[in-house]
Amino acid sequence: MALILVEGKNNPQQGVVYLEKAFSLDDKNLELCESIASLYKQLGDRNKLIAWYKKIMALNPADEFVFELLVQLLGEEIVTKQQVESVGLVWEDVLAKSRKNNWVKNEFEGQVFLERNFYSRKERISEAFGADAQKVLSILKESHEQAKQETLAYCNDFISKNSDEFVQFKALSGLLCYMDSRQERRELQARLNLIEIRRLEQESLTETDPEMVILNLKILAGDYRKSGDYKKACECYEKLVELNGDNQSYLEFRNIAYCYKALGDKKNEKLYHERADAVSTPDYKAKHGIPSDNKGSSERKKAASKDDEFLIRIDLDGNITNT
Repeated sequence: MALILVEGKNNPQQGVVYLEKAFSLDDKNLELCESIASLYKQLGDRNKLIAWYKKIMALNPADEFVFELLVQLLGEEIVTKQQVESVGLVWEDVLAKSRKNNWVKNEFEGQVFLERNFYSRKERISEAFGADAQKVLSILKESHEQAKQETLAYCNDFISKNSDEFVQFKALSGLLCYMDSRQERRELQARLNLIEIRRLEQESLTETDPEMVILNLKILAGDYRKSGDYKKACECYEKLVELNGDNQSYLEFRNIAYCYKALGDKKNEKLYHERADAVSTPDYKAKHGIPSDNKGSSERKKAASKDDEFLIRIDLDGNITNT
């Protein structure tokens, strides 16, 4: 088997023939499946690569790396020479402008592969193609819809075959950018937040690395706030205060104050703003851009709010990469 793999890398066309025969005799062999996919990637055969990535996911649904590669491929918006010429445009001209703007991810036999949701870049397309922009957009719209339907079909099928919500998470994330309405996106994002919360809650029971404990608490606190569970968000921030100490907990105090504000608890809101003020040293203020003491209380809180929003954005970015 090792010899076949080595020869396959040197001659991928012949290699896939041997490996596919071997896989037909052992169709649960994940290593074989991955090797065949690797050879098709080397050959640049997109359709075969997609098919074998799907086989890998069927054998190993938890493979987040391959899932991300698969969704990227399914989501690519493809423009063909035939499409371009059918609307009266010159293929070489469209190709040259696409290359000039660094829009082309790959090219293969009269096809150009653009990144997912490329159709949404209407202003940039208009600038590049001028009077021909509407013709180009009509092609891209068609390609976008096809990519969307392929991605939605695969993600929904994947979800239906895998009941583990942590495995479903990446497929649900793949659906997010294709939701047609804000309400659909909000509902799906709320579902993702709840899954992420449950995952982090489980991990927190066994996590021992101090840095990971702190990171998980920050993400959990942000997720609790997004889901409207301000009481649990407060608990996470309080644990962060315990771990970091009062002098390193300015943001946590501000966050707790905003949670109490959402809960309608003015007494504790005021208390934690005061605790935040008490630890906001000149060095800390200079580092985080917080106004000095000669500013009013409302300005201090406004600056803290901006700092808080920055923290939450970092948490959001952390949540939604895996897929």
